[in-house]
Amino acid sequence: MSALTKKALLIAFGELLEEKPFNKITITDITAKCGLNRMTFYYHFDNIYELMIWGLETQMREVSRDYINYENWKTGYLRVFYFALDRKSYIKKIFQTLEQEHLEHYLNKIAERMVLSVIEDKSGDQSLNEDDKLFTAQICAYVLVGVLMSWVSRGMKETPELMIERTGRLLDGTIEKTIRE
Repeated sequence: MSALTKKALLIAFGELLEEKPFNKITITDITAKCGLNRMTFYYHFDNIYELMIWGLETQMREVSRDYINYENWKTGYLRVFYFALDRKSYIKKIFQTLEQEHLEHYLNKIAERMVLSVIEDKSGDQSLNEDDKLFTAQICAYVLVGVLMSWVSRGMKETPELMIERTGRLLDGTIEKTIRE
């Protein structure tokens, strides 16, 4: 039931975000929209920012969950771009709401976990230095998030395919090189 409640709060938040600016949305607005009380909100989240970040992380995981391996990471990343493009006004409001430093931090943590999954998938039984794995995941996450944030800030004009092609040229082989050395 907890997951359903959190999802209902997220949906209500998304609908409200389509109607008005982020800074005008209250917890009372969110709970009224989905027929819950304020205490239910506070049982799951400390504030609206926490709901928003949980929603981003959950949705990113759902969008790319079948594509978090070395062979098809580009497909997962492409799906993230299309997810953002399909929710352009919502994503732009989120990007305008959070300070860039905080948004980057949240997105980098999400991307880092995803890249670590790709590294684990590719390395198989090979034993890798944990520091090297983490460093590679962090660098790849910074690139992935930086490209996405730059694309959003420029108005999402380039096609997602072009962005994936460019990012792929940069990152292809990075994980393999880490595993070999």
